[in-house]
Amino acid sequence: MQSRSAWIKRAFLRAGVLCLAWGSFAPAPLDAAAPLSNAGSALAGLVSTAKDRSLDPVERVQSIDVLGRWATPEVRQPLMELLKDPVAEIRAAAAKGLGWPGNSPALAALSQMAGDKTEPVTVRAATIGALIKIGDKSVRHLVLQNSSDSDAQVREEALRGVVGGPLESDADRLALATRAAEDGELSLPFRADAIRVLTATRDPAAQATLVKILETGPRAKILPLPPTATQPEILAGRYQQIGDVRAWAAQGIGEMGDRSLLPKLVKATEDPDDFFLRYVAAGALVKWRATQALPAFLKLLGDPSSEVRTVAVLGVGSVGDASNVDVVAARLKDDIISVRLSAAEALAMIGGEPACQKLRAAHAQEVHAQVRQTLEAALARLKCSLS
Repeated sequence: MQSRSAWIKRAFLRAGVLCLAWGSFAPAPLDAAAPLSNAGSALAGLVSTAKDRSLDPVERVQSIDVLGRWATPEVRQPLMELLKDPVAEIRAAAAKGLGWPGNSPALAALSQMAGDKTEPVTVRAATIGALIKIGDKSVRHLVLQNSSDSDAQVREEALRGVVGGPLESDADRLALATRAAEDGELSLPFRADAIRVLTATRDPAAQATLVKILETGPRAKILPLPPTATQPEILAGRYQQIGDVRAWAAQGIGEMGDRSLLPKLVKATEDPDDFFLRYVAAGALVKWRATQALPAFLKLLGDPSSEVRTVAVLGVGSVGDASNVDVVAARLKDDIISVRLSAAEALAMIGGEPACQKLRAAHAQEVHAQVRQTLEAALARLKCSLS
């Protein structure tokens, strides 16, 4: 017999479209190019194109990017020479190309560029990013200095190295993650990353910051995606969710587990414009098995988002009140399969003969194989017969 928490966890995983709230967003690294053990004319051609000032900078940058992906000593010297190119785009590309783990011989030149305030922001940001990727702790002080830069692009690049990055330190993780999470000039996806780092500290001061962001952070208008959404629309929707800092703050509050903040999560489930926030806040309350949240769960059973309904019906089930059998059973007729699956599991959580009757009646009419199997499992859990 599965535990109630196992049923809840499986139902969350089933809402795969929105598993963003319980997943990771680190992009997969690019495959390194083949080693230059026998580069010959190929390397010479790339270097020649990269250095040719008569060519369009776009073409030169493409060659520099290829050199950088090799990430071997053979390409270091040509890239370091390009740090002195008069075109800022080329200097930025060369700096980025030098950013591979362990490339210590490039530290001095990159550090000098990072500290040169006359360099354009794009160049300084690329240089700081390269220093961070090299990963040598000796440059941490320089990265920290730039984390307070007046320019948001430079500031964010530096903070990426010390908030969840290779130069992170226990000594200042809380302070830096707080600063990154609250900085309204930084990109929303990075602020969301900082919120997750902040949550992981489990520090009471972090909780105060999460509440502040939930209450005063930028409000998003995120509508549920229709079943007919195109791939570009899906990607755009995912990007919105990744940067929904109020939703990530709600999740952080849920993970930290302070039940005194339940009213704030309940209020978040009422946001009319952001279904992702409603989904995340409701999910946190389900995991808390919060009886006081029952009115919110009941209201969300009619939410226009099927993902929210999927979570809300589990919330009602987690309370375990037999008086809610009928409202949960109504979701067994939902148009969306994931909602029907969760309704079956919610009835199994509530239990009792009335729940068994609703499960049997639904099984007699259900045509979808997975839903039928879940109904059968729910009946078996309650030790109820199919007939």
